[in-house]
Order: sequence, then C-alpha cells, then structure tokens
Amino acid sequence: LGAGKGVIGKLLVEQGFTDIYGQEGSQSKRNALNRLEDVYKDVEMFIVGKQGLPKVYRQKFDFVTCSGSLGTNLLPARAFDEMLSALK
Repeated sequence: LGAGKGVIGKLLVEQGFTDIYGQEGSQSKRNALNRLEDVYKDVEMFIVGKQGLPKVYRQKFDFVTCSGSLGTNLLPARAFDEMLSALK
C-alpha cells in the first residue's frame, strides 16, 4: 500500500515475487507506477483508510507491505484494519 516510486515492488521482484499489486493515492505517482509493467500486475488509485478497500481486494493477498505511508499523520488508524482485511 502506498506504492510510491515502486522501490518495495522492485525489491520484491528481485526476491522472486511475481504477483504484485500496487495501491497509490497520488495520480502522478500512479502514472509513473503504471510504467513499471515488469513489477506490478495492476496499480489502483484510492486512499487507504479514507475511501475504503475495494471489495475486489478483500481476502486476496498472502501479505501486504507499506513503508513510507506509515509516516506521521499520513494514514488514519482504520487503514490498518483495511490492510488486515486484504489478507487471506
């Protein structure tokens, strides 16, 4: 969540992961992430904890990552509930 510049996605690919989805709340960053076709299967634009996790992503993933978006006051507390709801 909060795929940003795709750094974590690229690291996951280096470790052999292939089924990677990104989420980003910024349109300009999402446009840049869409160019990383060798990393992300898809990049959705929504704001975690504010707009609600799209139903298609509920109970879909084996794990969820988030780094920069965990900074002070970037995500509301309920974003963690949404992250958990994305897990199988």
